[in-house]
Parts: sequence; structure tokens; C-alpha cells
Amino acid sequence: MRCLLSLWISISAGIAYGQAGSGGYFVNTIAGSSWVGDGGPAIAAILFQAEGVAVDVNVNIYVADAADNRVRQIRPDGTIRTIAGTGTRGFSGDGGPATAAQLNAPYGLACDSLGDLYIADLGNGRVRRVAPDGTIQTIAMLNAPRNLALDNSGNLYVSDFNAHRVYRLGADGKPAAIAGSGVQGYAGDGGAAATAQLAFPAGLAFDAQGSLYIGDTGNRVIRKVTGGVISTFSRATGPTGLAFDASANLWAADPLGGQLLIIPPSGAPTALAIAAREVAIANGSFYAAVGAALWRIANSGSASVVAGEGNPAHGDYGPAISARLNHPSGVAMDSSGSIYIADRDNHRVRRVAPDGTITTIAGMGVAGNAGDGGLATSAQLNSPNSVAVDSAGNLYIADTGNSRVRVVTPDGHIRAATLLGLVSPVYAIPDNHESIYISDAAQGKILKAGPNGVPATVLQGLKAPHGLAFDAQGGLYFTEAGAARVRRLAADGSLTDVAPGVWNTPRGIGIDATGRIYVADAGLQQVLRIEASGQATPVAGTGVAGLSGDGGPAATAQLSYPWDVAVTPNGAIAIADLDNSRIRELAIPPQPTVSVSTLADAVNAASLLPGPVAPGELVLVRNTGLTAAQAAATQVTFGSSQAQIVSADSNGILVIAPQSIAGASGTEVDVMYNGSPVAAIPEVVADVSPALFADASGQAAATNQDGTANSSANPAARGSVVSLFGTSLGTSGFPVMVTIAGYSADVLYAGPASYPGLFQINARVPTGYIGPGDLSVMVSVGASSSQAGVMIWVE
Repeated sequence: MRCLLSLWISISAGIAYGQAGSGGYFVNTIAGSSWVGDGGPAIAAILFQAEGVAVDVNVNIYVADAADNRVRQIRPDGTIRTIAGTGTRGFSGDGGPATAAQLNAPYGLACDSLGDLYIADLGNGRVRRVAPDGTIQTIAMLNAPRNLALDNSGNLYVSDFNAHRVYRLGADGKPAAIAGSGVQGYAGDGGAAATAQLAFPAGLAFDAQGSLYIGDTGNRVIRKVTGGVISTFSRATGPTGLAFDASANLWAADPLGGQLLIIPPSGAPTALAIAAREVAIANGSFYAAVGAALWRIANSGSASVVAGEGNPAHGDYGPAISARLNHPSGVAMDSSGSIYIADRDNHRVRRVAPDGTITTIAGMGVAGNAGDGGLATSAQLNSPNSVAVDSAGNLYIADTGNSRVRVVTPDGHIRAATLLGLVSPVYAIPDNHESIYISDAAQGKILKAGPNGVPATVLQGLKAPHGLAFDAQGGLYFTEAGAARVRRLAADGSLTDVAPGVWNTPRGIGIDATGRIYVADAGLQQVLRIEASGQATPVAGTGVAGLSGDGGPAATAQLSYPWDVAVTPNGAIAIADLDNSRIRELAIPPQPTVSVSTLADAVNAASLLPGPVAPGELVLVRNTGLTAAQAAATQVTFGSSQAQIVSADSNGILVIAPQSIAGASGTEVDVMYNGSPVAAIPEVVADVSPALFADASGQAAATNQDGTANSSANPAARGSVVSLFGTSLGTSGFPVMVTIAGYSADVLYAGPASYPGLFQINARVPTGYIGPGDLSVMVSVGASSSQAGVMIWVE
């Protein structure tokens, strides 16, 4: 028989369903090293601080390396190069080659259908555009353009972080406030987005219906703007990057929350323990800027670093895993599998090709605001926080330090995607209407910028909005780092909190093909996933900042301020692990096949005896042939009701019988693994089926009145109170009775203990009737009694 201590160990250290099972991810670094790597494989290239990520129509991935003041490009062949920025912080180069221009902390990126790459040159307060010929030009002067996004019409949106606005840049380069009044705060839900208040908007994303989602970081929410009406969509600690997958899941990078949120169209978000800063989703691939790396999240759920390794230096044109990253904060992916990274402290945007080669595609590695009209690689960015790519291959950059959103066209040229009106755009994502949605963290706004580059406020009054992502229904998910919220802005303008109370500092966000939402919560040091049911489950990160775990389970790996997350419709997940200067990838290892077991049984977890099951009983399902590692994909049902899995180990699967079986005469316990049947066990149902926990010798799992364990060396005194622990007292309403050595004992308490399914009974040891020694103890409820052979010691 199982003793109470074993149960406690099982509950506290067992593989909890929904944790190991939240995808069963393994983690690996896919980008980051000690050298830059231009010209080599992206996997060997270097990112210093990955921020914006975007993908163009040619499946080139662009990454804003904010700390190195560059934007880099990862070609489909896996090679990487710098396409904007010199690596020296400053402002120069407008009208010339982007590779000769200075950037100042380039952040957000976006690519349009014309081949323009937009860069949010944050430190220079500009949005710059790298044209297809590689010429860079400033297209908007803002306060702190943080993120960029293109709407479904190709309009560029810029989140102006310090201006608390999101702008849409017009064709003339003038920003139109789409969201945010310019006054920091959190107000305006249900009204016009342009008059609402935002606080440090960052990540931006558009859903399929054209709604704009803004990572309102200062307000710790994701705001949604639909038809000019703003609402709070979800809570997030610091949503710096947003992106929608093909299933309408919003991925929100939440580096302050240490997580990557995946917010489904309905229900609560799921968080991955990845401190991603930006997320991009394209052509079935998900990319996240995590620290100083770009991560790719594969369709299988596997995650790997595609650009950046950790120490600011080199890496373009080499393997991304050998590249150096410097606090990558944003990530985006195109349909070809290329990954775009916002390498924030390198002031660059980098791209990791499908073969793992990394290149800088915007920014020179030095914070600045120069280079618009020229090659993005010669332009300056200023701490770009995120990148986004549209279907035409335009890369949008939230140039946060330059308070602009910039776009890099497919030919490698950069231009401003937004004009004035942004303060700190941290995320900018395109919608399906040629508009860009921008989260301006400083202004607490989500804005929308159309082809004219004029941002209009969509949501305002947010607290540090960051990640943005659209779902299939057109809802805009955004993380609000400052308010510890992830929210969804519906097409009708209504705001819904996603998994309220879960978040700390949510940043990047992304949505997978099934509608699950991934959020990087930097404060929690985790990436969480939101299931369709609304359940938030950590899928990566232990909750303690650090760097460990590559090659092993993501749940036991350490992240350090996951900032962004990118998810592809086919399930690939990449995380921007900010302080580790890495892009890390989550992958689901191949799962072994299982066969139907004819030996499986279900027993009372306390007595380990078969018999009737009762509502709320702890039931141990044994001999299924499954291992503890397979618990992640295991489901146990009693009839049509799913049972809560408490733990799983070599002894079996510990579940709680659902209350819904009350009143039934029988039920069938079904075990499924990855949707395939493993066991079917018929069971009789009773109102109660009491049993006591004890060890193999019969010693009850009991404590004496002083709280110490009862044993032969520590017997209970007569007249003292002992606490017994059991399960399956049921819901019959009958009184609980206890006998010790056959004599009635006064029951002082009989009710739930501190663990699911566990009951505690406090009874007074009779006086004057019994002798010392090991005395039998039994619990009765109505006509049902606990198993024989259990005893306690009395002196």
C-alpha cells in the first residue's frame, strides 16, 4: 500500500498533466554564438539583441539587432547578411546604401509586397525604409517607434512607445494616429481608439478581419481596434510582439513576463516559458526573438534556434547557432520557413533561412536613424523591438528608439512606414488591408497606419502594450506588459482578458494552427500556452531565470526573460530568450506508439484495492504500458467526463474521479494516448468508497497531535488527536465514523486536505479502554468502511 509521504511526493514531484503534457516540448538553441557571421549560415551568425523579426515574399527573414544597430537578412539558403546598419550606433546614411547607414537600436521590422523593408529605428525616433535596391530612407519622424506591422491592405503601422500611440503611415510618410491620444494612461475602451489612452504600446498584429491588436505594455494588456473602436483584448505583463497564425491564434511575446503567450480565438491563453520579445508567423513557420537569438518553432512543436547564439559579435552568412545575439526581442517568420529576428541591442534585423543560415537584413549595429531610401543593411536602427512580414515580402520594423516604423522592401531597401505620432513603437504587424498595427508602449496605445503612413489610434490607455497577433476571426490579441494582461480585441471592438490573473510581464504572443495561444512572460521566466479551454499551462522555463536545459525537456530548462515568441500554422515555435541572447526552439520529440493494454486496472489510490469508485476519489490507473514521459499526451475519462490527472510515475496514473459520475451505477475508465485508445476498464460506481493511506506494513499515514508522524517509535497518547489521511469519502452526506481497536473515536474534523482528492480525518484516541501497541483503525461512511489491516501506534 502507498503511504502518505509517497502520495505527497507523487503529487508534488510527479509529472503534472498539462505541464509535461503541454506539448511535451524539448528545447534547443537555434541561433546565437560569439561572432557576427554575415555571409555565412544564419545558425552560425551573431545577434546582439534580437528585436523585430519579419519575413518577405521571397522568404528572406529580417531581424533587427538593436544592440548592434543593424538589420540582418537570412536568405532561404540559410546564409545571413547585414542589410541595414553599420553596427555603430548613430544616425546617418539616408539616401544611400542601408549597409552604410547608421541605426540606433532598430526594433520592429515589416516587409511589404513591393520588397520594401521597414525598420523602426527607435533610438533615432524614426521609421526607415530599405528599398529593394538597398537604399535607406527615413519615412517618419516619431518619438520612439517600437514595432511595425502591415495591415491587410499593406498600410504600415508603427507603435510609438513613448508617444503612447500607434500610427498608420500614409504614402506621404505622415503618421495618422490610429490608437492612443498621446496621453499615457489606460482609458477609452468601447470608444474611439484615436482618443483612447495607451501606455508604451509595442507589439502590433492584424487579424484576418483587419482588426489591430496592440501590445499595450504600460497597461499590461493587449488592446484590439476594430472599426476605429478600441477595447482591451487580453492581459499581459509586457506584450512586445504579436502575431497571428493560420488558426487565428494570437501569439504574444511577453519578455517581462518571461513567457510567450498563445491566445486562442476563445478561451484562456497558454504560456510558454520563453521570454520572447517579438514573434512572427509566416507560411506555417513561427519565429520568436528571444534575447540575443531567433527561434523557430516547427510544425511538430519543436523549437530550435535559427539565428543567434549568445555573445555579441559575428555570425552573418553562417549558422545561426554560431551567431552572436544581443538581447533579441522580436521574431517573425515567412511562409518559406525563414525567421526574422529583432536583435534589439545590436540595432539590427536578422534573418535565418530555412537551412539555418543567418544574415543581417537591416541595421548596421549602431543605434541611429539614418538610411531611409537606401539599403536596409546600410541604414541605422535604434533598438528595434519587433519585425513583421506581409505576404508580399515586405518586412516591417518597429524602430522603437527612433519612434518609427520602417519597412524593408524585398529588394533590400528601407523606408519609413510611418510618419510622426509615435513615441515607442514596440510591435508593428501588417493586416490584410495594407495597414500596419502598432503597439506604442510609451503612449499606451495600439495604432493603425495605412498606406499614407499616418498612424491612427486604435486603442489607448494601455500599460506598455507589446505583442500583437491576429486570429482567424479577425480578433487582435495583444499583451499588456504594464498591466500583466493578455487581451483580445474583437472585431466588434469588445475587449476580453485572456487567462486573467496568470500573467506577470507578458511580452510576445503567437497563435498556432489549432487556436492555441503562446505568450512569452518575462516576469514569470516562462512561456505559457493557452488551450481552447482557457487553461494556461507553462510549456517552457522553470520560473527561475538562467540558462540551462538545451536538449532536454523545456519545462525543466531555464530561460532568462523570454521576450517574444513566433508560431507557425504547422506548429513550429521559436522564442526570443532575451537575457540569454539566444533564439531557442521548442520541439516535440517523436512519441513512441502504444498498444491497447489488456492488463490495465483501476484501484483506490489509498488501499490499492479494486472496488467501486466514488466521486472525488483518488484512483490509480495501472498497467497501461505508458511511461511517465508520455503523461503529456495522455487523457483519462470516466464515461464522457475527463478526469484530472494529478501525477504519473512508474506506479501508474493518479487521477481524481469526476463528480459527474455521482448517481451512476457504473462507468468505464478509458485511457487515451495521443488520441488512441490504450485501456478500457469497467468500474462499479458507489456514493462512497473510503480508504486510508498506509505503508506496506499497514502503518497508517497519520500524524500525532503535535504534527509528527505516528510510528512505533512515536506513538500517540491516549486522549490525544490523531490525523488520518484517506480518499473517497464521497458525497453521500452520511457521518464519518472512526474506530480504534474496535472502540469509537470522537471525530473532530472530516473533510478535504491540502491536495486534490485527499481527505483528512481528525479523531481523538479513546481513553481507558485500550492497551498500548499497534491498534487497528477504520473509517466508516454509512455502510462502507475502509480496508482492514491499517493500524496506528498508541502508548
